[in-house]
Amino acid sequence: MTTMIKGMNTEMLRSYLEARKKIDENANMISSISSMLSLVGDAGEDTINIDPFSLAYLHRIINRDIHNILEALNDFVYILDAKMAIDDVEDKR
Repeated sequence: MTTMIKGMNTEMLRSYLEARKKIDENANMISSISSMLSLVGDAGEDTINIDPFSLAYLHRIINRDIHNILEALNDFVYILDAKMAIDDVEDKR
């Protein structure tokens, strides 16, 4: 068990766990779409017709999932807050 987890209270740990589940779900969807799109590169010289509506649909899925990830990350410490806390600890040494 990491030191970070040992120092967390149960409520915070549960909150982080829920955020992590949301991030994982959305990241896995984006990864799956990316893998599918990479297959287009294996088509060689074959002609591939791409329906613009289908492409727009993929965009909506990726966009939604990215926004979901960013929203879930709001449950974590903000970068600036973390940097300031680290600076405070290091300044006290």
